[in-house]
Amino acid sequence: MKLQFLIFACIIFKFSTAILQNVTVRGVTFCNKKPVAKVDVRLVEKDIVGQYDTLNRVRTNEMGEFEVFGEKNEYFSITPILQIIHRCNTEINCLRTSTYVIPEKFVGSVYDMNLIALDLYDNDETYCHNLLSPWAQ
Repeated sequence: MKLQFLIFACIIFKFSTAILQNVTVRGVTFCNKKPVAKVDVRLVEKDIVGQYDTLNRVRTNEMGEFEVFGEKNEYFSITPILQIIHRCNTEINCLRTSTYVIPEKFVGSVYDMNLIALDLYDNDETYCHNLLSPWAQ
């Protein structure tokens, strides 16, 4: 009985101490000095254990502009990360993910990234697949 009470008390404490935190990120994506439309933009949050939770995702408009808002209940400060999935300067069957860590001081406010040059490689990963493969998605 004492163990059940202790577990119940821990659960109540856990849910009562989390704080709803948010961040808004906006910017304009460019590739070789031209705006990039319909690019997948994901706002994710990295947990202490290293897992990623998707807070929100949007697509850029015809001018390459985006604004994405996300929020999450956390005990500690959230670690927001912006992922942009695109084809800038890749082979035809490849995608690149450009990753940007949002500074902690912008949690609870707006982080304006302004112009984002996707043709610059920094924190990028490239994924390629064979389009002729029956397993290609």
